[in-house]
Amino acid sequence: LRKVDATTSTGLVVGHRLALSVELDRLCNVAARTVKGLFYREKGYRLPDTHDACAVAASGLPGFNGRIA
Repeated sequence: LRKVDATTSTGLVVGHRLALSVELDRLCNVAARTVKGLFYREKGYRLPDTHDACAVAASGLPGFNGRIA
């Protein structure tokens, strides 16, 4: 956690907030491993080598507006 300036949409500083920094690569790796584990639990066999599971943070998707179509 670290303290950062809180700003309005117009850029006016209105105080301070706490912000959490995360390592998105590590977080995405955990999500991908979780999906592979769930696949194994449901199907009873591991995900074939011809397939892969990956996770991408929304910030890494250009044009992503937060909605799933």
